Amino acid sequence: MNGQYSQDLDLFYKAEDAEQLFNVQTEKYKQICTLAIDALAVKSTNEKKFNEISEQLTEQNVFNYLSEKKAARDTLYNVCLFAHFEDESKRTLLHDNRETFNSLF
Repeated sequence: MNGQYSQDLDLFYKAEDAEQLFNVQTEKYKQICTLAIDALAVKSTNEKKFNEISEQLTEQNVFNYLSEKKAARDTLYNVCLFAHFEDESKRTLLHDNRETFNSLF
């Protein structure tokens, strides 16, 4: 519809949004990975901070795309899991919380 896509009429996204997510030049995925890992880190301990991070995630252009496409979430999860993070505990946190990661979107 007008260059936008959606399975759910409330969750429109553009093809450019999907393309930008995994673009290695813009590295949008790194920003989303960082937000997701930060959300996982505080989910059970700081509801206010978790809600703030969740809000930042939902404001991303790619959020609707991720919320509708399981394949995109799975790809993002794997990209995040194998992304270079200086803190190994972030990778462990992500590895141990795959379902929670999916529920962020």
